[in-house]
Amino acid sequence: MRLTFIPLLLLALTASAHADVYRWTDAEGNVVFGDNPPEGVQAERIQLRQPMTTPAMPQAREILERGRETRDETPATPYERLRIASPGDDEPVRANDGNFTISVEIHPELRTQSGHRLRLIMDGSPVGTSDRPHFEMRNVDRGTHRIRVQVLDREERVIQESDSIQFHLLRHHI
Repeated sequence: MRLTFIPLLLLALTASAHADVYRWTDAEGNVVFGDNPPEGVQAERIQLRQPMTTPAMPQAREILERGRETRDETPATPYERLRIASPGDDEPVRANDGNFTISVEIHPELRTQSGHRLRLIMDGSPVGTSDRPHFEMRNVDRGTHRIRVQVLDREERVIQESDSIQFHLLRHHI
């Protein structure tokens, strides 16, 4: 509790540089600082140094505004086009081993320097991320599947999402 008062005291000291500050010990042995020591207590006057100041920067407002502009310039929809390029919607895919490629069309190019990545969602669950516009799928079960792709930012937040498509994986079954 004693440490809580010291920063407040220092703040008060800088606000009133002309006020005298005293230090004394109370009845419980705590060191106390203040501008009015109680009567009957031996108090020591403290010499304060002038507070350190920094000259104002004339262009500070401009610098602050410039930083705000760059934060707000990210468009609500960062990519003009984001869609599953292949397989096509409602298209059969023949892959007897269950291995095939899902291609994504994205324009402009994925901004990997900004931390953007693609995440593929298949049948409602994330199946992988990539910094390239394709996903290599391995040993996928036969049947009908729904897929969509999301663009993630550096903090893993979804910033854009494609429409969902479905495809039919055909695997030879004996």
